[in-house]
Amino acid sequence: TGRFTSKAFESYNFAGITRNGKLESYEHLSDGLEDYMNCICWYIERGRTTPESISKSWCPPNADNWVKSVKAIMNEVGE
Repeated sequence: TGRFTSKAFESYNFAGITRNGKLESYEHLSDGLEDYMNCICWYIERGRTTPESISKSWCPPNADNWVKSVKAIMNEVGE
């Protein structure tokens, strides 16, 4: 979400989750975190545990750049 600068982040959607082409909005931070964790768990349950393995479904129009951005953030926080 633009390194926490987009409108999505303002509505507690820090992961930029969309459904049916519409950006999700959450009333509380905990709601956004819970939905994000549910999405991540869905991938993990299917053995998709790397940015490369989820990029084409998480961020299809920009998958390669998304992987680079995610890996940079992971390096910053120490994976």
